[in-house]
Amino acid sequence: MTKEAQSDLENRRRRIVSTARLSATGISVLSATLSGCGSDDTTTKVVEKERIVEVPETKPTVTKKTENIEGMTLEKFSADCKEKSGLVQLHASCAGANSCKGMSFSYGTLIEHTCKGLNTCAGMSCVFLPQDANLTGKEILEGKRGEEKVGSEIQCSFCHGDGKTEFTLPIAPNADEAAAKAAFEAKPELALITAVAFGIHGARTDGTAYANMPGYYKFYSRAEVERVVKHLKTLPVKVKKWEDPK
Repeated sequence: MTKEAQSDLENRRRRIVSTARLSATGISVLSATLSGCGSDDTTTKVVEKERIVEVPETKPTVTKKTENIEGMTLEKFSADCKEKSGLVQLHASCAGANSCKGMSFSYGTLIEHTCKGLNTCAGMSCVFLPQDANLTGKEILEGKRGEEKVGSEIQCSFCHGDGKTEFTLPIAPNADEAAAKAAFEAKPELALITAVAFGIHGARTDGTAYANMPGYYKFYSRAEVERVVKHLKTLPVKVKKWEDPK
């Protein structure tokens, strides 16, 4: 048997074992040609309960490119992005890339693309969020529509309480409760929308990195993110310190 044949046989065996493992946990694996991220090629499609996760296996592609655009401002770009139900990301020099399917503007060129990584070293990006599933803010925060579980696999209620009578704000053990609550309540809606969509990550003054919240831009539409922010704003805030596991 040739090395190529042996390699192909081993790859097939791994896929079969992987599929068997996933099936044993209630997850089914399908292969299909999908639009969006990794379009025009095969994408592995993992179906878990009612949630679908697309795992792109191809390089991102450009769908539209417009050069020599003059007078583009953050205000105009943000308005264009909102019309497409997306959210804006900004990139300092060589600091990052668009999170997913969307459009990017840099050095006078506007590019629409199927997945992340197509903008240049600096500029403005617009991440296209999923289509609206018409979930209310209350349903997203509670993670339920009636008795049915809805939303992402990591529910808001896991960290923020059941969302029915109050909104729980987790803070560090050494944080000032009153100051943390006041700072949260003073945040503009856009800051909270961005936090829900892209998560909360950063580094403390001592250099320690933190990741306090995952991003949900793959699971909810812009309208749904806006709804959940409006809903949590109607609830009283309860501050809760998380304990040091040590």
